[in-house]
Amino acid sequence: MSVPESEQLAAAVDRLVERFPSASLEEIRALVEYERSRLEGSRIRDYLPVLIEHSVRDRLREIGHEAIRHDVAHADAGGPPGGNVRVNKVPIETTFNARITLLNGGLGGGTS
Repeated sequence: MSVPESEQLAAAVDRLVERFPSASLEEIRALVEYERSRLEGSRIRDYLPVLIEHSVRDRLREIGHEAIRHDVAHADAGGPPGGNVRVNKVPIETTFNARITLLNGGLGGGTS
């Protein structure tokens, strides 16, 4: 069961308001509505909320609003702030290397 487009857009507005506190709710809603209206005639609508959110985020940056960064590297991620980010105690580099090995035809058993 998929989430209705209107609910996805409302969630996108909430994320944008949180990420761009210097922009007003009305400004963000207006930009979302403008982008939605531009894509109104699209036949495939599955990715419209994501595309709209990205367009609005880019537009907010263009007009001078700064985004708040949400740092992933903190004590709960397994390391000090600004340190090596770890997911489930496995360094990201290890996970990345394993994925690249798989993509290049390896079995993922280690580095090559």
